[in-house]
Amino acid sequence: MWAPKSISAVVIVAVVALVGGWFLARSLLTDDERTTARTGILAEPFRDLQGRSKTVGEWHVGLTLVNFWATWCSPCRDEIPLFMTTLERYRDQGFRVVGVAIDDVEAVNRFRDEFLINYPLLILEENVNAVMKRYGDGMAILPYSVLVDANGDIISRKLGAYQNDELEAVITAALRH
Repeated sequence: MWAPKSISAVVIVAVVALVGGWFLARSLLTDDERTTARTGILAEPFRDLQGRSKTVGEWHVGLTLVNFWATWCSPCRDEIPLFMTTLERYRDQGFRVVGVAIDDVEAVNRFRDEFLINYPLLILEENVNAVMKRYGDGMAILPYSVLVDANGDIISRKLGAYQNDELEAVITAALRH
């Protein structure tokens, strides 16, 4: 049986590891990879749910999580409620979420209406592999998230679904800087 002190120590070690991992990942990004956000992901043209051309940059005010997902992707669906609650918690500090669906617009509209998604959703229809590769997901595996800081630099990439503690650690560390 775990003693309360042991559990506390494990939690502290886990949080320190997550924050340390975030700083390590950030330091491993080259200057070219960081600037890709300013000239790339914030300016990349996607379609909104009405078919209009939009960019992530239209919503970028401070710290923006760009999440590539699909309605048919179970891990993607699982992390969306986490993004919604995290957005509510940090919205006043300039945090934003923009979802980029690798899906058809009708499926995304139904999903948005059913789950009352509280952040903008865009559609990536063409050149999916090339676009995702440009931002670090060379195999176009979903879900995939990119975190862009207030300067427009990509500061974090995540392949796979976020867990609550992990997302919380990445966002709080980024907001402190």
